[in-house]
Amino acid sequence: MINLGVVAGILAMLGWGIGNFVQAKPIKKIGPLKVMFILHIINLIIFSPLVVFLFLNNYISITLDNLILIALFTILQVLGIYYSMKSLEIGEVSLVVPIGSSSTIITIFLSIIFLKETLSTVKGMGIIFAILGIILTSTDFRKLKKIKSAKGVNFAIISLFFFGIYMFGLGLVSKRINDVLTIIAVTRILTSGFSAGYAILQKGIITKNEIKEFKWNFFALFFLFNFAFWSYQYGVTFYDVSLINPISSLQPAVTVALAVIFLKEKLISNQKFGIAMTLLGLFILGFA
Repeated sequence: MINLGVVAGILAMLGWGIGNFVQAKPIKKIGPLKVMFILHIINLIIFSPLVVFLFLNNYISITLDNLILIALFTILQVLGIYYSMKSLEIGEVSLVVPIGSSSTIITIFLSIIFLKETLSTVKGMGIIFAILGIILTSTDFRKLKKIKSAKGVNFAIISLFFFGIYMFGLGLVSKRINDVLTIIAVTRILTSGFSAGYAILQKGIITKNEIKEFKWNFFALFFLFNFAFWSYQYGVTFYDVSLINPISSLQPAVTVALAVIFLKEKLISNQKFGIAMTLLGLFILGFA
């Protein structure tokens, strides 16, 4: 029987992977702050009335200590979002995306230590295959010699740490609350509020013409990122963080595949081999 946690991780992987491809163009054209601003303003407009309704009708509830904990981890996420977008703005997608996605290593490490999660040997091998596969798939080894001087790498590394700690924190709070709806409602509002506020403070206000130019990109990104987050949140609430996070972090494979199909980018030998390793890792995680 297929593990529903693995399915949730795969859906999150697809949502974030496609989203990274879709957002690359507007980020390079108008900058990360403006994209960050409009996406999270849309989230606030859509979700705020719903969250107020759910709260007033006692469908969601949260204690003060859990709210503070989520807020603290959300600040790290907002910084991770900004530096990830910044890396996409000035760096090569095929290089900076896999670096940022390596945050799963930090998440797994923290989950095993603090959440006392364990992995079977077989599933551990699946995770290793999957991570190695994504590195091979998303990276042109011919560019590795430039990694110290490549543009955007420093921002990708910074986002790696912020996202790794945030994803662990999200799993930690999920175990404490054990209510998917509450977690989604609170994190969406806090993330959107903090992100939009950060963009405003950094003078990242978008113009009407820029909104018109990329309106379909923004519509698609709203759907893709929220779909991915919902899937991920379901997974980490009912299954191990150290299982769901590695799968969802395989998103660069999706981004690379789209680049090959629509941008006519060519796959080199190590990327083809990486795709095979990724699929093998997912198979092990899903059926072992």
